[in-house]
Amino acid sequence: MKNSIRLVIVCFTILTCGEAMAVCRSLQSLSWMEGIWATENEDRQIIETWIRISGDTFEGSSEFRPAQGASTYESLRLVLMSGDIFYLAKVPQNKLPVAFKLTECEENKAVFENPAHDFPQALSYSLGVNGILNVSVTGQGGQDFDLKLRQQ
Repeated sequence: MKNSIRLVIVCFTILTCGEAMAVCRSLQSLSWMEGIWATENEDRQIIETWIRISGDTFEGSSEFRPAQGASTYESLRLVLMSGDIFYLAKVPQNKLPVAFKLTECEENKAVFENPAHDFPQALSYSLGVNGILNVSVTGQGGQDFDLKLRQQ
């Protein structure tokens, strides 16, 4: 009897993990990221936009508008390549885009990582029950930050 229960638990775990992996193989599972998202306070405004271009590509942008000084822009992209999903960020300080691989995918949550990059090394997106898009940017050196964006 104990062996039967263990077998059922192992099979359930394998099936559940397999389903989670299948979800991570499609950009459709990230459709909750689509839209225009923004946050604003007295120091700055941040606007992030995601648009589905095809079944294999989302195009995005991020704009940082400080209260004083020039705005900065990032060109973003989510792409399905060779069965994996990548987050590509083209930022002013880098000549080439930086790729982050999707390493965790759940309903309304996605984590993209590139441990070889200086900063950031991980980008975590999650959609809260209150409709807030939570973005966590982490890496080495204490530069981590979190954003709470509302859909516009």
